[in-house]
Amino acid sequence: MAQRKKTTKRKTTKRKATPRKKIQRPRVAARSAAALKRIEPELPLTFQEYSKQLRRALTRLEAEIERGEKRARRAATRLLRDASHQLGGLEARGEREWKRRTTQARREAVRLLRRVEKAIEPPKAKARPRKAGAARKKAAAPKPAKPTRAKPAAVAPASDRESLRQAGSASSPL
Repeated sequence: MAQRKKTTKRKTTKRKATPRKKIQRPRVAARSAAALKRIEPELPLTFQEYSKQLRRALTRLEAEIERGEKRARRAATRLLRDASHQLGGLEARGEREWKRRTTQARREAVRLLRRVEKAIEPPKAKARPRKAGAARKKAAAPKPAKPTRAKPAAVAPASDRESLRQAGSASSPL
């Protein structure tokens, strides 16, 4: 077999070992023992006592939550009432503004329609100037009105009646 070539080893620099932290187990143990001694009198002796304490605490917590819920409901009701009043005020103000604007619009529409009517209507016949003497007579002495008598109805001759009937029947579609 063929011989393998030996490789030269590179020189590696030695890393300095980081200093290890000292283990402080005795100090940690002492601190935890001191904390346990402080808490121990507060801890119940039996599980039954612990459950009683826990029930009392839960009952207190439930009552506090209910009081908080009452306060929250009252606050929510108050806020809802205030919002409702504000909305009513806005509606009233909006209604007044709406009426004001619609009346303005109606007035403007009437003005425009009058202008359109004036533009569309046929020109009026010019009044003829009156004679100076005729105007004076009417203004000077108005004549009193005479009582009128009822005139007897005039009867048309027979020949006219027949022609009217024929004309009427000729124009009627029936």
